[in-house]
Amino acid sequence: MAFAFKFVPLKKRICWRNEACKKPFKKAFLCRCPTWAFCRSLGRYYEAHCSANSNGYVWLQNDSDNI
Repeated sequence: MAFAFKFVPLKKRICWRNEACKKPFKKAFLCRCPTWAFCRSLGRYYEAHCSANSNGYVWLQNDSDNI
């Protein structure tokens, strides 16, 4: 009997609350924010965190992104 496990990269995981989802000057996201949260930062060159607030600089996480 053989088991087949699907490999899921670490970057496809869901972020925790207030976890950094994007580092400055990097194109790829570290993790995906939950559906109720936004990946946002104070500005374009700041570290972005998952937050329920949509104010500030919001990074869009599309399904086609390299996460």
